[in-house]
Formats: sequence, structure tokens, C-alpha cells
Amino acid sequence: MPTPGIDLAESYSDPDRGLGAPDGRTVALGLGSALSLRFFRAIPNGLGPDLRVIELGPDNAKARIAVSQDGTQFFEYESTANSGGAALFDFDAFGLERVVTVRVRGLDNEGEDPGFDLDALEALH
Repeated sequence: MPTPGIDLAESYSDPDRGLGAPDGRTVALGLGSALSLRFFRAIPNGLGPDLRVIELGPDNAKARIAVSQDGTQFFEYESTANSGGAALFDFDAFGLERVVTVRVRGLDNEGEDPGFDLDALEALH
């Protein structure tokens, strides 16, 4: 779901830019937008953090992260992923054994590219 009011021709609105390894190419998730990514293999719940969300940019943008075992029922973390680095999330927060889908929901329109600049999601196990 793209950020309302942005030009869909802008490169930062392309959801494919949030796929793959961290590469500096980002998709901007502003207020009212969300991106759900399904992993080919379920991410198991291991010891410690299970997911890393990587954002680029110094603009104080924030996003909410939600995870799902089945792609239907999502559990959203209270803490946010913030701009300028990586945020770690542990599936123990919801007692999940595995996750197949991760949703990133933009919370603001900060920055030149409006919102949270998602570079990549990384499974840690």
C-alpha cells in the first residue's frame, strides 16, 4: 500500500527496492503506507533476536513492525523501527515458533523521500 499523495513514478515508491540484501536502495514508507514481505522459508524463533530491519537516512522516520506465522493474523510490536540503522525484533514477544510474513507500516512523512526508508529485512536464524 503506497504512501498516499506521492508520485508512484518516483523510484523510492517501488516496493521491490525493499527486497534482497542491504544494498542502499530503499522503498519509502510514509504515513498511511505499508509493505508486507513473505519469506520463501519460515524464519524460526531462535535464541535472541530473530529479525533485523534496516533503514537508511538521518531523518527520524519511524515504522511499526508486525509479524505473522500464517500471513493472516499479525502481531505488531510496541517498539518502533527508527531511521538511521538497524532494529532487532524477537519472536518470543508473541510466543511465535516461526514467521513467514513481516509487515512494515510507515508512521510519518519525515525526510526527502517521505517516511521510513526500508533497505532490507534480514532473518537472523
